[in-house]
Amino acid sequence: MEIHQRIAVMAWLSLSLVASGISVAQSSPGSGKEMSHEERAVPGLHDFDFLVGHWRVHHRKLKQRLANSHEWIEFEGTLFSNR
Repeated sequence: MEIHQRIAVMAWLSLSLVASGISVAQSSPGSGKEMSHEERAVPGLHDFDFLVGHWRVHHRKLKQRLANSHEWIEFEGTLFSNR
């Protein structure tokens, strides 16, 4: 009988966790669209995506790799991405 009680308690806790996750996802502010399972699983997934956009960047690389070199070559660049 004790095993059945433990199973019942575990099932009840699992259902309550799932239900609370659904209510939080539905009550979160936003554009009114339903969130996908991936977005619920990873909070803040699309908060800032630095791979999308037009970026000016400053590059640095070693003049000679794997040669105990400490001299850097620096140059400007741009990144275009719409992933």
